[in-house]
Amino acid sequence: MSGAKKEKGIKKYLKHAPTREFFIRTAVFGALLFGIQFAIMISIRHSVTFRKYFSIPEVFYFDFLSGLSKMKLLNSFLFVAVAFLIYIRRDLLKMKRHRQNWKQTAAYGIGAAAVLMLHYSYKYWIRSNLYLAMQHVTLLTVIKYLFNIAFVVLLAYAVYNKEFLHQFVKRFRKEIAAFSAVLVVYYILIDWFQRIWFFLSVFVSKVIYFLLSLTYKDAVLHVKFGQAPTLGAANFIVGVSKDCSGIDSLLLFISLFIFLWVLNRGELHQKRMIVLFILGIIGTIAYNLLRVYAIMLVGIHYDPVFAVDVFHTNAGWIMFLLFFGIFWNYGSRWVYK
Repeated sequence: MSGAKKEKGIKKYLKHAPTREFFIRTAVFGALLFGIQFAIMISIRHSVTFRKYFSIPEVFYFDFLSGLSKMKLLNSFLFVAVAFLIYIRRDLLKMKRHRQNWKQTAAYGIGAAAVLMLHYSYKYWIRSNLYLAMQHVTLLTVIKYLFNIAFVVLLAYAVYNKEFLHQFVKRFRKEIAAFSAVLVVYYILIDWFQRIWFFLSVFVSKVIYFLLSLTYKDAVLHVKFGQAPTLGAANFIVGVSKDCSGIDSLLLFISLFIFLWVLNRGELHQKRMIVLFILGIIGTIAYNLLRVYAIMLVGIHYDPVFAVDVFHTNAGWIMFLLFFGIFWNYGSRWVYK
């Protein structure tokens, strides 16, 4: 009976046209952001032309928005976004249907494309006037990120349209403010939670080394206490640092699971939730092992730079969304009363 009730609840959200269309637009928005980034990374960023004309020094990137620190911010945003949607899910059923204004979509889409081109023109200017730019690093860095923000905003207007976004922000302004604060807290929490990264990194490295050794005779693993284990094969050697250990995914799962547990505590079998939680921890570790192994295969057989810069950055959150979506979709049928 509990499974039937849950299925009915899912159908209720799927059959509600405004909610269904909202999630479709959200999926399109996310796919465009990822797809554009992916296309740029593949076709432009690692080309000789890009390095010659558009590559700028690291000082023009804020530390928390670049490199592996960017992963912490992405994981924080992922948790907050999913938690926010879960929190307002019942209110989404009260939304009225919003028809797509294709003129707005075209206009804002063109605007987003124009901003993206201006962004790279701006980077070209920095590259061409590096001596002058180095005297105003902070200001120029802020301007660079303003281009990024403008692109995301215009893309959001193109996908959701202006009227819907304004109504959405007005309706959920308190929730948006609260979850924005949660974003900051969660980012700090990740930094604290990563202190136990070494033990998980060693475990992950040893498992992946075992898998690599089955097919590669030159597989290597070096472990030194307090330092990131180095792992690899076929001239692709990487360090399994705290940002690669899977500790962020583990925290993300625990946070979302507890959030759902507290939010729906009156509707759940408590003992079954404990069992499901343990299974989820095991599943999170397993999918992270799969992620790291996939990164190694991409680096060995395709492109080391692509494996580290593109696949590593994006595979984690994509695989987590798939894992958690499937896990909760089927697991919730067992734990709901």
